[in-house]
Amino acid sequence: MLCAAYSLTYPHQETLWVVLLDRKNHPLFRIMVTKGTLTGSLVSPREVFTPALLAGAATVIVAHNHPSGDPSPSSADIQVTRALKDAGRILNVELTDHIIVLSERSDKTTYAECRIIPSWRR
Repeated sequence: MLCAAYSLTYPHQETLWVVLLDRKNHPLFRIMVTKGTLTGSLVSPREVFTPALLAGAATVIVAHNHPSGDPSPSSADIQVTRALKDAGRILNVELTDHIIVLSERSDKTTYAECRIIPSWRR
């Protein structure tokens, strides 16, 4: 469902999107918060949670692409996820998941095993 809403507008650059959800986990909006290079993009909790706070979102899902086609989360991906998880806890806006999406050229759009937050699969 999320991947249908997430479109890769920039397949040769990393882009990070935030999907804002209400209390019943219905999507409110999606917004691209950063566009980077072929190998990375900068993101901070400020860019992720400002739209969530303004829209009154209860939770967020973060999704970004890997133009390389490698679905494995990098150490930077894991570090950013931890920072977002901590910031969300402080702001009372839960980070539900962080999903890595591959290029449209790939056979599959997303891989469950690439989700960075393991609690999502429980």
